[in-house]
Amino acid sequence: MIPRLARIALVAPALAALLAAPACGKGAPAPAPVPVDPGALGPCGADPQTGDCPRPPAAPPVDATAAAPAVLATNPFGFDLYRELVAKDPSGNLVFSPMSVATALAMTYAGAAGDTAAQMRAALHLPDGDVHAAFGALLASLAADRGDGVTLAVANRLWAQAGFTLLPSFTAVQKAAYGAGVAQVDYVRDADGARKTINAWVADQTRDRVRDLIPDGVLDSLTRLVLTNAIYFKGAWETRFDKALTKDAPFRKLDGATATVPLMRRTGETPYGYAEVPGAGAVDIVKLPFRGGSASLVVLVPRAADGLPALEAAAPGNLATWLSNLHTVEVSLALPRLSLDVKTSLPAALQALGMRDAFDVDAADLSGIDGERDLHIADVIHQANITLDEEGAVAAAATAVVIVTESARIPVEVTADHPFMFVLRDELTGANLFLGRLAAP
Repeated sequence: MIPRLARIALVAPALAALLAAPACGKGAPAPAPVPVDPGALGPCGADPQTGDCPRPPAAPPVDATAAAPAVLATNPFGFDLYRELVAKDPSGNLVFSPMSVATALAMTYAGAAGDTAAQMRAALHLPDGDVHAAFGALLASLAADRGDGVTLAVANRLWAQAGFTLLPSFTAVQKAAYGAGVAQVDYVRDADGARKTINAWVADQTRDRVRDLIPDGVLDSLTRLVLTNAIYFKGAWETRFDKALTKDAPFRKLDGATATVPLMRRTGETPYGYAEVPGAGAVDIVKLPFRGGSASLVVLVPRAADGLPALEAAAPGNLATWLSNLHTVEVSLALPRLSLDVKTSLPAALQALGMRDAFDVDAADLSGIDGERDLHIADVIHQANITLDEEGAVAAAATAVVIVTESARIPVEVTADHPFMFVLRDELTGANLFLGRLAAP
């Protein structure tokens, strides 16, 4: 019997999601060191010139309808989590991957039972029916070939204590739906070595954009399992920004102070998907496609310099409608070149969403993992970053929509020189892969 203090730590990097876990038999001899599964670290074989990992074999096209239940869970969950994270730091910047967090927690849900499972299902907006089949279909769709304009890669892996027995039913779901194999590490003898091994895998899967995901001290001899997810996106704009037009300009921050930012500019000769939300809380919405049309960046700019909070309150219930109203117009666009990187621990936010028992040493029921009531989640760590420049974006998810203008028009002017919100979307499934805000560059 494993001590009740055994725990699971879930680490979900927004370019990588992780789950860490529970304990060893009291008084039992420590297992001998076990070599790491060679597949856990395998180098991606990066091109020495570009630093890019080779594209995996093209996956067959997937019917997005099979993935729809997972998308309909991930998107509202993402906005719920966005709300909690903004409440924690109302004046700060934010970027995270709802896709990464939701996937890591769905993997964990496969081992939950009773009230723990019910709370997770509600917090994650999980659908009726086979949750894992839906996530499997979504992951398969994300693996589809995107052409040469977009690279999108998602990977999952479990890291179990050597000698710790996982139920075959649990590992079968992880492999079939999430493509997640099991690597053995030794938290009992060398927790920091295990941490470094996991972090190295995350760094490799994210092309070194997420390093040291799990901080020192998070894992210890009581850890029994870590579930990880990593997602990487790189996309080239359908129409690049001219670097010669990028100029420093003032940006009014959410607190009213002013910062200087490099503003990239595109003239009115470029057609974009555009929608206007009229009224007191007027918003300009511009959809920037990545080459090939499979992904896009949607920028939502409130017309009022202090309009971001009102926009954030309205977006969850209205984004789908706003996007359905996009039409092609010529847009004179000014957008900051930016680079954001945010790491956060998520237990407080997830508990605020109703997922309480999973973190409670006495109430947690994760018996679907090992057949015992001896595990709980110790932490959920998430890290995400995004870089936007004149060439494109690096982060996660992608869509490129080619717009053809048949007639000359007066261009709409959209200048993001004050706080705004952005969504990085997969256009093939409609999944919001990244959500963020720029409040204080």
